[in-house]
Formats: sequence, C-alpha cells, structure tokens
Amino acid sequence: KEWSSATTFLWLDAFSIPQEHKEVRQLAMNSLYMYAKCADIFLAVCPSLRHESGEIINSETYKKRAWCRAEVLAYSCGAHPHEVYIYEDKGLSSASPTTLQSMLRVFEGEFCCCEKGHPLQGSQCDALSL
Repeated sequence: KEWSSATTFLWLDAFSIPQEHKEVRQLAMNSLYMYAKCADIFLAVCPSLRHESGEIINSETYKKRAWCRAEVLAYSCGAHPHEVYIYEDKGLSSASPTTLQSMLRVFEGEFCCCEKGHPLQGSQCDALSL
C-alpha cells in the first residue's frame, strides 16, 4: 500500500513517550490514547539491543510490555487498526492477527515498576496510571 507523506500520520513507538523528565513523561502518557488512535500507521522499531539495565530487549520483550500493549490498543481504537508493523533484526513485517489479539490484553502485560518492586518513593504504580 502507498501512503502520502503529506496526509499520513505515523505512530513511531521509539519516540512516543519521553523518559527523561517526569512531568513531560506524564503529559505524554496522558495524551497517548489520542495520538495513537489518530495515527494511520503504527510502527514499532524493535531491533535486538542491550538495555542500560543489561537486559536484551527485542520484538518479543516489546510485545510483553504493558505500556506497549496500551499503545497498540489505543491505535486499534482508531481508523486503521490492521496496519501495525514491527521492525526487527530480520526486517519489517506486519503484525499477525494472533500478535495483535495477544497485545490487546494490556493488563496481562509486564509493568517494569512492578518487576522492580516499586523503587521510586511517591510514584504511582504504572498499572494504576493506565
């Protein structure tokens, strides 16, 4: 399918939620649903990388994260829920119906804050933020 760059809106997961500033991150999280559902195309960029924590992250870990699942769910509420693409080491592919169905179960996903035992004092659990 061809898309016009002048009229096509792309949700690029790699840049969706800034992480450095708490207040800006919260604003982005609060607007996530509106932006994701307005996109014409959803692209998750998931090469295999070593995270600063030492963990290897890739398309499989992406599909398990609750926030990533929330982005896919928000996008799926828009006009083009079938156009979800995942870029990984082997190239670009369309997300399968099975992958999409699995990712729509947001609260079955993993929350980093829960896995870390909620180390930030005064921070709300991400599951409650969603």
